[in-house]
Amino acid sequence: MNARVTIVNRHPCLRPAHRPQERLAQKVFAGERKRGAADIILAGSGLLRTLSRRYRKKDKITDVLSFPFGAEGRPDASGFWGEIYINLDLVRSEAKQNKITMKEALALRVVHGLLHLFGFGHEDNDQMTTMAKRESRYLKAAGFSIGSWGAAGKDVRPGPAAGKR
Repeated sequence: MNARVTIVNRHPCLRPAHRPQERLAQKVFAGERKRGAADIILAGSGLLRTLSRRYRKKDKITDVLSFPFGAEGRPDASGFWGEIYINLDLVRSEAKQNKITMKEALALRVVHGLLHLFGFGHEDNDQMTTMAKRESRYLKAAGFSIGSWGAAGKDVRPGPAAGKR
């Protein structure tokens, strides 16, 4: 593998398995033909809200934040792409709400965060469609039945019932 993904759990209670998410992240690196490293920090709502307030100037809880270390869509000089912070509290509640496993909901955030580090966004419908297709491709290849956040925004879309909300 030409990718090193480190997952650090800073959540006070939740302890999801790291290895499946590390393998998925390495597949995303390979699929996007990227080399280098990234860190994924699993945390709670408090830290994600603090980071959102400090860096996005939005005083609200969010589920995933990506902080690229290099220029847009590129790693820094050492090959480090950046950090992804994932809110396990929201992952857990959205998994329960959408009747999917926490592993599936977390996988979606891992893929989404990496795609942001690689320069993908969702500022308009074209970008959302591109990102949703990539998310779905990686999740499906990893054996997950969920789709992506899709063009509607941040809604986890389980299997064939997608869009029926």
